[in-house]
Amino acid sequence: MTPIISIIGKTNVGKSTLFNQLTKTRDALVSNIHGTTRDRKISTIFINNKKIFIIDTAGLEYENELNLNYLITKKSNLQTKIAINDSNIIIFVVNARDGLLPVDYRIAKEIRMLHKNIILVVNKIDGLCESSILLEFHSLGFPLVHFISASNGIGITKLINEYLITLINKEYEQKNHIFNKSLLYLDQKPVLKFNKKNNSLLKITIIGRPNVGKSTLINALLKKNRVITSSVAGTTRDSIDIPFFCNGQQFILTDTAGIAKKKNKNNSITNLSIKKTLLSMNDSNIVLLLIDIENMITHQDLNLLNLIIKLGKTVIILVNKWDLLNLNERKNFKHDLYYKLKFLKNFTIYFISALYSINIKKILEISKKSYNTAILKISSAKLTKIMIEALKKCEPPMSKGKKIKFKYAHIGGFNPFLIIIHGNKLNSVLTSYKRYLKNYFQSELGLINTPIKLNFKENKNPYVKY
Repeated sequence: MTPIISIIGKTNVGKSTLFNQLTKTRDALVSNIHGTTRDRKISTIFINNKKIFIIDTAGLEYENELNLNYLITKKSNLQTKIAINDSNIIIFVVNARDGLLPVDYRIAKEIRMLHKNIILVVNKIDGLCESSILLEFHSLGFPLVHFISASNGIGITKLINEYLITLINKEYEQKNHIFNKSLLYLDQKPVLKFNKKNNSLLKITIIGRPNVGKSTLINALLKKNRVITSSVAGTTRDSIDIPFFCNGQQFILTDTAGIAKKKNKNNSITNLSIKKTLLSMNDSNIVLLLIDIENMITHQDLNLLNLIIKLGKTVIILVNKWDLLNLNERKNFKHDLYYKLKFLKNFTIYFISALYSINIKKILEISKKSYNTAILKISSAKLTKIMIEALKKCEPPMSKGKKIKFKYAHIGGFNPFLIIIHGNKLNSVLTSYKRYLKNYFQSELGLINTPIKLNFKENKNPYVKY
């Protein structure tokens, strides 16, 4: 089995920065705002040609129950403790500038009882004398103490070469790793973008406004409490990738931070969260747009839908909290919703309750079916034939008294589904006619929940000299 390393500590000590240094990515959201990380973030790394799982965790806190964020803190602590229990090696990060605090002693006491390999990492040592603070941190009683500056990359190489490699080799020799089934499906490195050689893994990103039930839906699909849920808007701050299998299909579900209308442009954590959400959406194969019945479909929802379509992503619209409406209210809601979304052709809308797992079994089935239709190999002859049929039924308007000529069409790519059309004077094709062609292709090809992008290319006259 593959060894597991967890990075733990109190809040704002630099755990996510260290995670990014070790994984050589920017996957973990980094901010100086208290409690930025709330869920477990898991990644695969290779140290000395040996495969390792590494987990970034939320800062451990022990707050009073009267605190408004007590419930979120309690759930974050639970996620962190799951990671600790699953781990073979624990990197316990403390802040050199803060010195030792009561919370550090409490964490040390709890993890010492587990009898695991623990490295005490003292972060933020920039400008400080290591020897002067070594005695203070040695009082925690851990034999392995290492000083780093995660933000500047100081001490990272030494941490790997002198500490992690030794412990990892020891774990591989013992071959008695603690193992949790929740990590089973990380054995294959996720392929986050479409790959013509391997399209067996589907990355599904769930987006929507804050507090519409994205995390609740993730937990319902996984049938366990994997991500933190709360009635407090903005509970999820970072994008969390969760691999799993269902009916022989490998998926990666991505929970994202809610995208709200910007009220405070200076809110750095919100801006970072939105950027991570948009990056996850761009890397996905399928996007689930989640809305709820409380606000119908808002202008913000329509903006998100328009962005997904522009990116050419396969999209499924989910209306959550359906259990809160009676029959008459449901009828009126559907009437208004279908009217507002009448511009969509061949797109699916599901009415669900993530909290009670109502109608969610169909989501993964329709996701797989939609994606499979979106990556079908279609010959140029078939596409050209469909194009000619569309032209016969409705010819494009003339351009300055001259006829626009369409020659042939072929596939240009998938995810987004791209059709390239060659001809003359195609730069004059009106937007309304482009929309007609997209709808015609989509209908004839049987594409479900997948927008089409058209690329018009002018045929160059070889006899014209430039």
